[in-house]
Amino acid sequence: MRSPTPGISLSLGAASLVLTYPMSVGADRATIRVLASTDLRTWHDAGPELEALSTESLGDGRSVVTWRVLPPLRDEARFFLRLQAAPR
Repeated sequence: MRSPTPGISLSLGAASLVLTYPMSVGADRATIRVLASTDLRTWHDAGPELEALSTESLGDGRSVVTWRVLPPLRDEARFFLRLQAAPR
């Protein structure tokens, strides 16, 4: 089991960029979306530019979700990611 993750992390590995964040397993009334931007003004759903790598239980009602950022977003000179929590 992984140690508890305090927040969001973005890490650069061998030719890949990985986004990791915790989420509550029992939060059935909310969704979490990853949004992307290249200019901080216009945001879009980053789902098509992400590859799901894993969802690992922390054993305390939370899971750690890990995504890989794919081209073409990964190849942009600058890009930004944010999480959006919204009611279902």
